[in-house]
Amino acid sequence: MKKTRWMLGVLFVLAACQNSQASSGLTVKPAELSEEGEVLAKQIYADFKMFYTLDGSIGEDEVVVASMTTYENGKETAEALSTFESWEGGAFEEALHSFQLLRSEEGVDFIIGSPEGYVASSHSGQGEKEEMGYIFQSLEQEETLEKGRPLYVGYVKGSTGNSLEAPGIGDAHTFPEDLKQAEEAIVLELQIKNKHDIE
Repeated sequence: MKKTRWMLGVLFVLAACQNSQASSGLTVKPAELSEEGEVLAKQIYADFKMFYTLDGSIGEDEVVVASMTTYENGKETAEALSTFESWEGGAFEEALHSFQLLRSEEGVDFIIGSPEGYVASSHSGQGEKEEMGYIFQSLEQEETLEKGRPLYVGYVKGSTGNSLEAPGIGDAHTFPEDLKQAEEAIVLELQIKNKHDIE
Protein backbone atom coordinates (compact mmCIF):
# COMPACT_ATOMS: atom_id res chain seq x y z
CA MET A 1 0.00 0.00 0.00
CA LYS A 2 2.82 2.37 0.88
CA LYS A 3 4.51 1.58 -2.45
CA THR A 4 1.27 2.36 -4.28
CA ARG A 5 0.93 5.71 -2.50
CA TRP A 6 4.56 6.52 -3.27
CA MET A 7 4.02 5.78 -6.98
CA LEU A 8 0.87 7.90 -7.04
CA GLY A 9 2.83 10.72 -5.45
CA VAL A 10 5.55 10.47 -8.13
CA LEU A 11 2.95 10.49 -10.92
CA PHE A 12 1.29 13.57 -9.40
CA VAL A 13 4.63 15.44 -9.30
CA LEU A 14 5.44 14.45 -12.90
CA ALA A 15 2.03 15.63 -14.07
CA ALA A 16 2.53 18.95 -12.29
CA CYS A 17 5.94 19.37 -13.96
CA GLN A 18 4.46 18.69 -17.38
CA ASN A 19 1.72 21.23 -16.80
CA SER A 20 4.32 23.81 -15.80
CA GLN A 21 5.82 23.54 -19.30
CA ALA A 22 2.63 24.89 -20.84
CA SER A 23 2.43 28.61 -21.46
CA SER A 24 1.11 30.62 -18.56
CA GLY A 25 1.15 33.78 -20.65
CA LEU A 26 3.50 36.74 -20.94
CA THR A 27 3.20 40.24 -19.58
CA VAL A 28 3.44 42.83 -22.35
CA LYS A 29 3.82 46.49 -21.48
CA PRO A 30 5.19 49.72 -22.94
CA ALA A 31 8.92 49.93 -22.25
CA GLU A 32 10.11 52.43 -19.68
CA LEU A 33 13.29 53.68 -21.31
CA SER A 34 16.12 55.22 -19.33
CA GLU A 35 17.21 58.76 -20.13
CA GLU A 36 20.01 57.34 -22.27
CA GLY A 37 17.55 54.97 -23.95
CA GLU A 38 15.25 57.88 -24.79
CA VAL A 39 18.15 59.69 -26.44
CA LEU A 40 19.03 56.62 -28.50
CA ALA A 41 15.39 56.08 -29.49
CA LYS A 42 15.22 59.62 -30.89
CA GLN A 43 18.13 58.78 -33.18
CA ILE A 44 16.32 55.86 -34.82
CA TYR A 45 15.23 56.92 -38.29
CA ALA A 46 11.59 55.82 -38.38
CA ASP A 47 8.23 57.52 -38.85
CA PHE A 48 6.52 55.31 -36.29
CA LYS A 49 8.15 53.26 -33.54
CA MET A 50 7.12 51.56 -30.33
CA PHE A 51 9.14 49.81 -27.63
CA TYR A 52 7.70 47.18 -25.33
CA THR A 53 8.86 44.47 -22.96
CA LEU A 54 7.97 40.79 -22.60
CA ASP A 55 8.11 39.17 -19.18
CA GLY A 56 7.21 35.64 -18.13
CA SER A 57 7.64 32.18 -19.62
CA ILE A 58 6.31 30.01 -22.43
CA GLY A 59 6.46 26.25 -23.01
CA GLU A 60 9.52 24.66 -24.58
CA ASP A 61 7.53 23.81 -27.71
CA GLU A 62 6.12 27.35 -28.03
CA VAL A 63 7.31 30.56 -29.67
CA VAL A 64 6.29 34.21 -29.63
CA VAL A 65 5.30 35.42 -33.09
CA ALA A 66 5.47 39.13 -33.91
CA SER A 67 3.92 40.31 -37.17
CA MET A 68 3.09 43.45 -39.15
CA THR A 69 0.13 43.12 -41.52
CA THR A 70 -1.25 45.57 -44.08
CA TYR A 71 -4.96 46.27 -44.68
CA GLU A 72 -6.95 48.24 -47.25
CA ASN A 73 -10.58 49.19 -46.68
CA GLY A 74 -10.70 46.86 -43.68
CA LYS A 75 -9.42 43.80 -45.57
CA GLU A 76 -6.05 42.12 -45.09
CA THR A 77 -3.77 42.55 -48.11
CA ALA A 78 -0.46 41.03 -46.92
CA GLU A 79 1.58 39.94 -43.94
CA ALA A 80 4.42 42.36 -44.53
CA LEU A 81 6.79 40.90 -41.95
CA SER A 82 6.70 38.14 -39.36
CA THR A 83 9.29 36.70 -36.99
CA PHE A 84 9.29 34.28 -34.07
CA GLU A 85 11.52 33.62 -31.09
CA SER A 86 11.84 31.41 -28.05
CA TRP A 87 14.30 31.93 -25.23
CA GLU A 88 16.33 29.21 -23.57
CA GLY A 89 14.10 27.70 -20.92
CA GLY A 90 11.16 29.66 -22.35
CA ALA A 91 11.76 32.57 -19.95
CA PHE A 92 11.59 36.26 -20.87
CA GLU A 93 12.84 38.77 -18.29
CA GLU A 94 11.72 42.29 -19.16
CA ALA A 95 13.04 41.59 -22.68
CA LEU A 96 13.02 44.78 -24.77
CA HIS A 97 11.35 44.58 -28.21
CA SER A 98 10.25 47.05 -30.87
CA PHE A 99 8.19 47.68 -33.98
CA GLN A 100 9.32 50.35 -36.46
CA LEU A 101 7.96 51.75 -39.72
CA LEU A 102 9.57 54.06 -42.25
CA ARG A 103 7.43 55.38 -45.11
CA SER A 104 8.58 57.10 -48.29
CA GLU A 105 7.18 57.71 -51.77
CA GLU A 106 8.84 54.48 -52.93
CA GLY A 107 7.43 52.17 -50.28
CA VAL A 108 7.47 51.09 -46.64
CA ASP A 109 10.25 49.60 -44.51
CA PHE A 110 9.01 47.24 -41.78
CA ILE A 111 11.31 46.44 -38.84
CA ILE A 112 10.81 44.14 -35.83
CA GLY A 113 13.45 44.31 -33.11
CA SER A 114 14.34 42.03 -30.20
CA PRO A 115 17.32 41.49 -27.85
CA GLU A 116 18.71 39.14 -30.53
CA GLY A 117 18.76 41.84 -33.23
CA TYR A 118 16.18 42.75 -35.86
CA VAL A 119 14.48 41.59 -39.05
CA ALA A 120 13.42 43.97 -41.80
CA SER A 121 11.44 43.95 -45.02
CA SER A 122 10.88 46.60 -47.70
CA HIS A 123 7.66 46.79 -49.71
CA SER A 124 7.41 48.96 -52.80
CA GLY A 125 4.12 50.25 -54.11
CA GLN A 126 2.77 50.95 -50.62
CA GLY A 127 4.47 54.29 -50.21
CA GLU A 128 3.29 57.43 -48.54
CA LYS A 129 0.60 59.30 -50.47
CA GLU A 130 0.60 63.10 -50.39
CA GLU A 131 -3.17 63.30 -50.03
CA MET A 132 -3.28 60.83 -47.13
CA GLY A 133 -2.79 61.57 -43.44
CA TYR A 134 -1.56 59.02 -40.91
CA ILE A 135 -1.90 58.41 -37.18
CA PHE A 136 -0.14 55.89 -34.96
CA GLN A 137 -1.65 54.21 -31.91
CA SER A 138 0.23 51.90 -29.55
CA LEU A 139 -0.26 49.98 -26.33
CA GLU A 140 -0.50 52.31 -23.32
CA GLN A 141 -0.95 49.81 -20.50
CA GLU A 142 0.12 46.37 -19.35
CA GLU A 143 -1.57 43.43 -21.08
CA THR A 144 -1.32 39.63 -20.91
CA LEU A 145 -0.36 37.65 -24.01
CA GLU A 146 -1.96 34.20 -23.88
CA LYS A 147 -1.77 31.28 -26.26
CA GLY A 148 -4.69 31.28 -28.67
CA ARG A 149 -5.45 34.98 -28.11
CA PRO A 150 -3.78 37.49 -30.45
CA LEU A 151 -2.67 40.75 -28.88
CA TYR A 152 -2.91 43.88 -31.05
CA VAL A 153 -0.25 46.19 -29.66
CA GLY A 154 -0.32 49.00 -32.20
CA TYR A 155 -1.41 50.22 -35.62
CA VAL A 156 -0.96 52.91 -38.24
CA LYS A 157 -4.08 54.22 -39.95
CA GLY A 158 -4.21 56.27 -43.14
CA SER A 159 -7.07 58.37 -44.45
CA THR A 160 -7.72 60.93 -47.18
CA GLY A 161 -10.45 62.52 -45.05
CA ASN A 162 -10.25 65.94 -43.44
CA SER A 163 -9.74 64.48 -39.98
CA LEU A 164 -8.38 61.35 -38.32
CA GLU A 165 -9.80 60.00 -35.08
CA ALA A 166 -7.45 58.43 -32.54
CA PRO A 167 -9.60 56.34 -30.18
CA GLY A 168 -6.68 54.32 -28.86
CA ILE A 169 -6.15 50.56 -28.75
CA GLY A 170 -9.21 49.71 -26.64
CA ASP A 171 -9.50 45.96 -26.05
CA ALA A 172 -6.06 44.79 -27.22
CA HIS A 173 -7.31 41.20 -27.63
CA THR A 174 -9.76 42.08 -30.41
CA PHE A 175 -9.09 43.53 -33.86
CA PRO A 176 -9.31 47.35 -33.56
CA GLU A 177 -12.84 48.46 -34.42
CA ASP A 178 -11.36 51.67 -35.75
CA LEU A 179 -9.68 49.79 -38.63
CA LYS A 180 -12.62 47.84 -40.03
CA GLN A 181 -13.41 50.65 -42.49
CA ALA A 182 -9.96 52.28 -42.68
CA GLU A 183 -8.65 53.13 -46.13
CA GLU A 184 -5.17 51.93 -45.16
CA ALA A 185 -3.79 50.33 -42.03
CA ILE A 186 -0.78 48.45 -40.72
CA VAL A 187 -1.43 46.30 -37.66
CA LEU A 188 1.20 45.19 -35.12
CA GLU A 189 0.36 41.85 -33.53
CA LEU A 190 1.78 39.33 -31.05
CA GLN A 191 0.82 35.66 -30.65
CA ILE A 192 2.03 32.56 -28.82
CA LYS A 193 2.06 29.52 -31.11
CA ASN A 194 3.38 25.97 -31.19
CA LYS A 195 6.72 25.62 -32.98
CA HIS A 196 5.43 22.86 -35.24
CA ASP A 197 2.65 25.15 -36.49
CA ILE A 198 5.09 27.59 -38.09
CA GLU A 199 8.16 25.55 -38.97
